[in-house]
Amino acid sequence: MTENKDARKKDILRELVSSYILKESSGSSLITVTEIILGYKNNRVTVCCTVLPQEKEKSAMEFLQRKRRDAEQFIRDNSRIYPTPLLIFKIDLGEKNRQKLDEISN
Repeated sequence: MTENKDARKKDILRELVSSYILKESSGSSLITVTEIILGYKNNRVTVCCTVLPQEKEKSAMEFLQRKRRDAEQFIRDNSRIYPTPLLIFKIDLGEKNRQKLDEISN
């Protein structure tokens, strides 16, 4: 039962964070939510993202950190998740490594 609840919560959070980023970003870079990692007791959520082009990663992460509280408020307003978790944004290094392996193998 808990696994289903966690999976559903991840899906809802991924959808809401993606919607918020789409609505608030300038469009100069493509920010994609690749994974949601729930922390202990779901108080913290790590949002793994990829950014294209890669040169814009730093500015995209600054944007996400600056808008973190607004994203949490967006989740609060558009879901029934309680308590609203603290969002932590990170670049998805696993996805970057996978892309490098694809380049090497081709």
